[in-house]
Amino acid sequence: RRCAVLKASNATVQYGLTVSGKDSAVRGLGIHGFGQGSSGGDLSASGANALVEGNVVGSHATSLSKPEGAQISLGEAGILFQGVNGVVQNNLVAYGSTRGIYFSSGATGSMAMFNEVLHNGRASTGSNNGGITAANAHSVRIHANRVVDNGASGLTLHADAGSITE
Repeated sequence: RRCAVLKASNATVQYGLTVSGKDSAVRGLGIHGFGQGSSGGDLSASGANALVEGNVVGSHATSLSKPEGAQISLGEAGILFQGVNGVVQNNLVAYGSTRGIYFSSGATGSMAMFNEVLHNGRASTGSNNGGITAANAHSVRIHANRVVDNGASGLTLHADAGSITE
């Protein structure tokens, strides 16, 4: 297996990678340092039935370590997911300034499982900052994730978001 590594030298690009095609998959990617202020991030997936799997997001690809200065992932999330019936699984998501994984509007029926979500949401304050957030996304399922040492919360589910299972 090979791993592609994307790294921003400064946070002026809104998203490091945007995937919007139906049935698309992102696997084996190392990415960090993208996003601007309150928008953007490292990876955005909005296609129906998308799969985001086996990626290292927000940290160096070869070790769990915080990137220096301008290489920290800024924006609204390390992974912003807006696709219907998609899956985010087996990823390491760390050191995002706001959220690790964010299921936003359009992510109806999507799932996060078997992810490691660490040290996100520490650069800004707010009730939605932290590990995994689901807002304006119906029937999102959160299952068997390891969520540790994130900012305001490890997990935020808004009233319309969905459920947590073991």
